[in-house]
Amino acid sequence: MKKVIGIDLGTTYSAIATLDDLGNPEIIPNPENNNKITRSAVYIGKDNAIVGGKALEASITEPKKVAKKAKIKMADEVVFSTKEGEWVDGKKGYTPSQVSSLVLSKLKDYTSGVKKVVITVPAHFAEASRTATLDAAKLAGMEAELINEPTAAVLHYANLPAVKISGRVLIFDLGGGTFDITIAKVKDKKVEVITSRGDIHLGGENFDEELIKIIDKKYKKAKDYANSNLKTLEKDLSSINFYKNKSKSIKKTCKILVKEHNGEVPNKLNKLIKLPGVGRKTANVVLGNAFNIHEGYVVDTHNLRLAYRLNLTNNKNPIKVEQDLVKIIPKKDWLDLSHMFIDHGRAVCKAPTPICNKCLLNKICTKIDVNKRK
Repeated sequence: MKKVIGIDLGTTYSAIATLDDLGNPEIIPNPENNNKITRSAVYIGKDNAIVGGKALEASITEPKKVAKKAKIKMADEVVFSTKEGEWVDGKKGYTPSQVSSLVLSKLKDYTSGVKKVVITVPAHFAEASRTATLDAAKLAGMEAELINEPTAAVLHYANLPAVKISGRVLIFDLGGGTFDITIAKVKDKKVEVITSRGDIHLGGENFDEELIKIIDKKYKKAKDYANSNLKTLEKDLSSINFYKNKSKSIKKTCKILVKEHNGEVPNKLNKLIKLPGVGRKTANVVLGNAFNIHEGYVVDTHNLRLAYRLNLTNNKNPIKVEQDLVKIIPKKDWLDLSHMFIDHGRAVCKAPTPICNKCLLNKICTKIDVNKRK
């Protein structure tokens, strides 16, 4: 069967899929980290471009070089300026099509032989946005056809073997950056779209931004959390996982900060570890990232695993592993190396099966305690 490729080019996340031997759709994961979705962010350097999660990581140190939300800019005559760090009017910069083409190229590399592709777009996408999306595919070396996102959803649903639907169907499509409502008529596996409405500036990230505004306005200092009504705090944080337990912990910690530390986060290890829920690992993360103080090495599950496999330690106790690492790693490199080990552990040196053939350290790694690998 001829390879069929579909791409969801999203505002915040994108994905690529194909049909298996039985004709069922399946997501093609990123071969670097096995993730099924890729952040639609692009780091634009002088000589290179990085797409995905690593682009967002680069935004911590070089925020003006990371382009995001190209999808909702498709109809605008703007470019992304690495000097301004935002979408601006002008000619010197990268168009939404050019930025999107880099995301498409990244997805294209997850498989082979991709020449033609179907790309989903919001139902309310203007003609200019559709043309720009086709241009992006062309720049990525692909011939594309477009299908409205809600239409693709109802087509898939209507053609599932175990599903029998007939009549009018409402499709509610809330993405990371766009929102669609579509009414479609389904009969004998055939779909007819009756009407669609939507907003290209209403999505998950917009909800996050509004939530941050509420939190930032109401809770500016530790005393605001400490003096808050617990039920109100729970309501304000209800969009996050385990919000009740987290609300209690935040309130309790902030009471201690106000009472014992003048409302400020202490910059001493022995004081941080006395706070509720803060262990040595968390304390070292706070000290290194917030204060640039290196009192210890951050040993999480990835650092522990990599240090043992690389024969940098014979221990599996985090405290003892930290003691071993600080003896052989220069203090100035503690924070950076810890972050590198975390990234490498998530993407390549996984538990239980590391992807050794993708590892830059493959030839020198002792692979202690590795029983099977890719």
